[in-house]
Amino acid sequence: MISVSPFKKPVFMLPCPPVGAVRGRICSKRTYDRITLAAGGGLDRKALSAILAEIAPDADIKVIGITGTMKLMAAYREAVEKYCEDNIDIFGLPKAFGMDGGEECRLPVITYGERLVYEHSGLSFDKIAELDILDFRMLLADAVKYRVLNRSDGKGREFLNECYDFMHRRSTLFE
Repeated sequence: MISVSPFKKPVFMLPCPPVGAVRGRICSKRTYDRITLAAGGGLDRKALSAILAEIAPDADIKVIGITGTMKLMAAYREAVEKYCEDNIDIFGLPKAFGMDGGEECRLPVITYGERLVYEHSGLSFDKIAELDILDFRMLLADAVKYRVLNRSDGKGREFLNECYDFMHRRSTLFE
């Protein structure tokens, strides 16, 4: 796994029945993508064991079973998403960062994020897949911000400032 950021990576405490909780470590982007695939039931026991070995080496698939492994991976994804949300200044992206507005594309580009990171960092697609997921998200956010700042209409800074204000706005509707 490749790491490019200077900040310390978090360790997540993940629920792991029947043993209680286990430590979850930051995984590579490739493994995170496989966790996403596993949510759809597309991986066998050997593949699930390999994922488990990277994200939670203290967990044993023989003890927690397939259902426990799937729950642990779901909790892992939630923990990563929450961490990124809590650190929105580093990992934040506008919801539709790849779209210029208008109708949603029915034939989306699956590797759009990887392409942006490649153009921004010069890393090959293989190296990008080996980045830890937080470094990938940081580079993706930077690539998007850089692209927006260099908009041809000169309104990139204004747009990013509006995004910042929106992402940091707290709703007082229910307070």
